[in-house]
This record gives sequence, C-alpha cells and structure tokens, in this order.
Amino acid sequence: MSKKATKPKVEDVLGEVLDGDAQTNALDFVAFLRANKLSPNLAAANSWAVAYKGQRVCFIRTYGSANYHNLKGGSWHICFANSKFANFDDEQYNLDEKLKNLIWDNISHCQNHDYACNPGDPMTIFGKKFDSVCHQWLFMINPDANAVECAKKIIMLYISSILRSKVV
Repeated sequence: MSKKATKPKVEDVLGEVLDGDAQTNALDFVAFLRANKLSPNLAAANSWAVAYKGQRVCFIRTYGSANYHNLKGGSWHICFANSKFANFDDEQYNLDEKLKNLIWDNISHCQNHDYACNPGDPMTIFGKKFDSVCHQWLFMINPDANAVECAKKIIMLYISSILRSKVV
C-alpha cells in the first residue's frame, strides 16, 4: 500500500526557509489570506497559487522554487497574476501616493520571454500608463511590512474587481 504524498503547507515552508522580519511578514500575509477565505494551494516546489472564485490572484514563492524566479536563499515574493483584474481606475480606489509609488516601482515589464505576455500588455494602474507589462504584472520581492499591507489592499481590490466582472 502506497502512502499518499503530503503537500507542504505554505506556513511550514515559510518557517523553514525564512528568518526574522521576512518570516514574520510572509506569515502575516498568509494569515490575512486565510482569514479572507483565500487558500494558498501548492502549485510547484515552494510555489503556492492563490485564487478567488476560480480566478488566479497571486503566487507566493520562496527560495527553492524554479530557478527562473531568481529567488536567493532566505527570500520570498508575492507575484500578482491575472492582469485582466489589474487595470485599476485611480478614482475608484482611494490609495495614497506612497502605496501607488510602491506598486509602480514593482511593475513587472515583459522581457520578451516566451510566456503568455509576450510582447506584454499596455496597462493603466492607478492612473499611470505602462507599456509592455508582463502577465505576472507585479512582483514584491522580500516585501517589508508596508509592502505586505499594500499587497493586502491589492488582494481586496482583486476580490472587488472579480465580483464586479461577473466572470465568476
């Protein structure tokens, strides 16, 4: 009789590969997701997909995920996917300039890889226009507590956008 392989919980891996503030921030983010009924599901080694109503919202990845994610030992990132929910109208959302700048500074531009975004999409994100944005449009690498709070707001914006889109 074979044993069923157990999938590691994101909290367990975060506890193993991260230390200090990185671990605290990552665990805080996962607790927020779970409190809002969003469950990180293992997608690949050290990579968890987060979805809402069947729509991909983000990935959480740590060191040990595929090499092309370029994560070094002791690091993690939040990668926002599904850019069709990311054309946020600035007037509809009340974000301060500090949060907008944090988002704008972490936009992922298409590098002409052979992915779904090639050659990238034009997007307007909180009133600022970007050309050639990757399908995984926003990367927050080793986010500090402020960036995690920003990521939480983006998650809530995604939920709102998904509910309004009637794609569910």
